Amino acid sequence: GYALQEALESPNPEEYLCSVPVAMDATCSGLQHFSAMLRDEVGGLYTNLIPNHADKKSDIYMQVASIADSVKLTLTDDVNIQEYWKARPITRSMSKRPVMTYVYGSTLQSSMDYVHDALIDAGEEEIVDENGKTLYTLHKLSVCVGKALRYAVEQSVPAAASGMKALRSAVRTHRGTALRWITPVGVPVINWSEKLELTQLRIRSMGVQAIMFKKRTREYAPNTAANGISPNFVQSLDSAHLCLTINAYQGDISPIHDSFGTHPCDVPELHRILRETFIQMYSKDVFKELFEYNGLPTDNLPQYGKLDLNVVLESEFMFC
Repeated sequence: GYALQEALESPNPEEYLCSVPVAMDATCSGLQHFSAMLRDEVGGLYTNLIPNHADKKSDIYMQVASIADSVKLTLTDDVNIQEYWKARPITRSMSKRPVMTYVYGSTLQSSMDYVHDALIDAGEEEIVDENGKTLYTLHKLSVCVGKALRYAVEQSVPAAASGMKALRSAVRTHRGTALRWITPVGVPVINWSEKLELTQLRIRSMGVQAIMFKKRTREYAPNTAANGISPNFVQSLDSAHLCLTINAYQGDISPIHDSFGTHPCDVPELHRILRETFIQMYSKDVFKELFEYNGLPTDNLPQYGKLDLNVVLESEFMFC
């Protein structure tokens, strides 16, 4: 704002040199990548891969909040909890963290915890009786909304849900060896997770009876590897897109994960390259390549949608 004001007040606004970078951020990056790789037009719309032909971007957080709000009362039989939530809509701030962390390994429990934190931030209090005894903690009040948000995310981005399930199943099918892949920029990745041994050491000192510590075993842990495959896979693709963009863009750039900053006059060019490199990366079936690279049957691939990636070129709000 200050730079624009200075430019307008200068003798020649067109010659004003601005040193403030303009950043363009992805719309829920992980879900964008899953929607693209699985050609999901539903998730593609809500994560702005598809142009919505409106004056403002699609808001997946509000979409999830709206769906969750419509089902929240059906997910508890407790009439007191139902009455509590009748007067309280599920807000965008409640849905944001469950949506953002979905593909990065969040759980139903973490969704409930996020709702609990949002209630605290909003100044909500536990339900108590006339004697001050707690009848319903904020944790208990958060259960049905956590479930509703989880359901709403999977309704809004169905391909991400099926894709994550297929990835976890692939790890368990390939149980003896960690999955491997090569990213679109040639970086090798191993989805390794190591088993840990929990050892108890009895010390009986200064009121402490025992301490626990973990020891690495150098053995592969397929169960924890299955939990990590989705975030590891999507973040490897996210980083590949960053590398492709940096290599293709000839201007000054300040990237952080899924945010790209440049000079105001160069924003249109960088936005074009962000979209072109994204399409380039997903012109190949990276999901199928992962299965083939590890010798897994491709008949276990998730169902693909009909998203035409070329529409990404027309999406004003893919990065904004």
